[in-house]
Amino acid sequence: MAEVEVVKWNKTLTMTKPEIIRFQIIVHCHFQKLHISSADLDCLTLLGQKGSADLTAFCELLTQEDVFKSIQSSRNAITRLQDKKLILKEGRNKKKILLHSDIKLQRAGNVLVDIKCFSPQRELANQIGVV
Repeated sequence: MAEVEVVKWNKTLTMTKPEIIRFQIIVHCHFQKLHISSADLDCLTLLGQKGSADLTAFCELLTQEDVFKSIQSSRNAITRLQDKKLILKEGRNKKKILLHSDIKLQRAGNVLVDIKCFSPQRELANQIGVV
């Protein structure tokens, strides 16, 4: 029986707080098999940085930051993300929004991202430039 060589490599990254938040959201969406646009991801990242926000003020912020073209587009995106269980609306009139608790976002303190990868094919590892 032929032996298979397993190639192992590590990736350790330094990221800013917004990048760490974005990364956690991307990982959550990947494992939940949720497809979101880059604008939706920007929206979720901003909300993750804020923790929670007033719906109207946040829609205005999304428009000012050029994430969406209009306040109505922002509201539509938030509704779409709520349907995907990525955003929660709270309060008496549902005017407070925050990321869904299922995301389990770590936003305080230091976050270490240490990725370990294994491949039985050295060519694959060479193609992505890790060995």
